[in-house]
Amino acid sequence: MKIKPTNLVPRREFVRQFVAAAATSVLGSRMNLSTVVAQIAESDLPSGVFHIRLSDFPALQKNSGSVRLGINRVSGGQPAGGNYPILINRESASVFHALDSECTHASCVVGVYNAGLSASVCPCHASRFAIDGRRISGPASDPLRKFQIMFDGQDVLSIEIPNLGFSVTGSSVIAGAKSRLMLSFPSTSGAEHEVLFRERFDLPWAVAKFATTLEGVADKSFVAGNDRVLKVYVDRASESGFYAVTIKVKAV
Repeated sequence: MKIKPTNLVPRREFVRQFVAAAATSVLGSRMNLSTVVAQIAESDLPSGVFHIRLSDFPALQKNSGSVRLGINRVSGGQPAGGNYPILINRESASVFHALDSECTHASCVVGVYNAGLSASVCPCHASRFAIDGRRISGPASDPLRKFQIMFDGQDVLSIEIPNLGFSVTGSSVIAGAKSRLMLSFPSTSGAEHEVLFRERFDLPWAVAKFATTLEGVADKSFVAGNDRVLKVYVDRASESGFYAVTIKVKAV
């Protein structure tokens, strides 16, 4: 997957960006929250690539461990939005499986892999699936859909999720006596969107505060999504750099 990084100096620049989702890990009775970053491909329906560090998820540091990554919260066996969580299962030291959690029977959200039961169980009709997504039993007739997954052999998993990505449009605007950058992006209902900035790729991301109106005070850390295109305004920290619009959601 090729990424075309772009400085944000020119006006009306189309920015290939990054999207982040919250990741939840179930380990006993504890819920761990982390952030995963997805790169956006150049296509009409872009894929997202999650880059996940195993060190962020205790459950994935052992064989038969499992986590569920979600953009939308789950209620009554269904995702609140259109995106189903992703199951990441570790079979062995170097074998991982990335699965769509949508049950192939009635589209309920399948739970994390349970080593004691040797299965992921659908809460709606008790269909069971193996660690690699194969159907074991129950009314489901097909296996869970698989996603392409790569492991760097050390700590990072990269998982390609079709049609997940979105793009961000950036343009310079004048607010009073100063120039601002306007970022426009499709929002997700039920999620909080955050803006990050870094001057170079080798630097860590930092939260960039923004305004929700052209001349408003840039003191917002997040904005609630509403399934519409949102516009936010940032005071440029430098003449060049990279911005990321993230999705921050609750544990699923």
